[in-house]
Amino acid sequence: MSAPGHLALDELNPQVEIASYWEFDKEQWYRYANPGYHLLLPVRGRISAVTSSERFVAGVGELIIFRPAAYNQYGTLGTTHFFQTHLAFAPAPRHLQVLWLEGIGALPTCITLGPRFTRVRELFEVLCLSIESGAAADRLQVRAAITGILALAVAAIDGPGEVQPSADPWQVIRQRLDAHLERELPIGRLAQELGVSVDHFIRQFRTRFGVSPKRYRTLARLRWAAQALRGGQQPVKAVARAIGMRDSTAFARLFRRHYGILPSAMQDQDAGTMPIEQPVEPRAAGAAPRTHRRGLILNRHLLQPHHLPDWSRKFIADPG
Repeated sequence: MSAPGHLALDELNPQVEIASYWEFDKEQWYRYANPGYHLLLPVRGRISAVTSSERFVAGVGELIIFRPAAYNQYGTLGTTHFFQTHLAFAPAPRHLQVLWLEGIGALPTCITLGPRFTRVRELFEVLCLSIESGAAADRLQVRAAITGILALAVAAIDGPGEVQPSADPWQVIRQRLDAHLERELPIGRLAQELGVSVDHFIRQFRTRFGVSPKRYRTLARLRWAAQALRGGQQPVKAVARAIGMRDSTAFARLFRRHYGILPSAMQDQDAGTMPIEQPVEPRAAGAAPRTHRRGLILNRHLLQPHHLPDWSRKFIADPG
């Protein structure tokens, strides 16, 4: 049973708004409103945080859980890499209530994960790879990832216990299809790694993710290409080569078939119109969005496909 004015576990219905992965080589400091919960996971370096009641520094192996607040602050100390997500644990009007767990109370602001850190990192990767899709399977993956992160955090509070099982091998395969887009990735090799036939692999992949592996790979390439082209960031030929297509004419036909416009027209699109808004947090100097070796987009907020154009206004800090 929850304390008065708190959110009970039975009310848990996570609504994720933002997920992202950031790499900074310099100190950064952010001041913003926190309209829901804000989770950060450092994977390199340290993060300094200030709340209304405490100051602390968190490093690799620790999970930061900021509660809803009108004014929030945190900063990176030197070279720092981290995942983050903004979410509410329940829809409005209960979204501002603090989650209350029996035997624990409110979640601590900083939790040492110990051996659970690797699994939590994998779940943050799932968030970043799934949040932009409107497909039912991906939406369920997002909710499952948040529930998994929360369960691991609570287990870490309770004590060492046993480490949760390793990542779903199908999610690992899916992440590989999102990465190294310039290379060929034979389906037969992936099927062999899972110990199944090619036909079985294709059927199971389609059942889990709604498309065939080949189609998924093509969509990943086109999504990356669109992001690279927006605002004239890169030439069309360079983008085509980056996703393994030497024939820029064939690339243009494929791109137009999917997006309805030529790649050159995408270059004329303002960066804020396709398909992701600019981040709330300022980018470090020279830290243009790029792709991490695991296929993760760097230094850009990734949003749910149904987000509103003015989604960032809620993060304007209230100094009072």
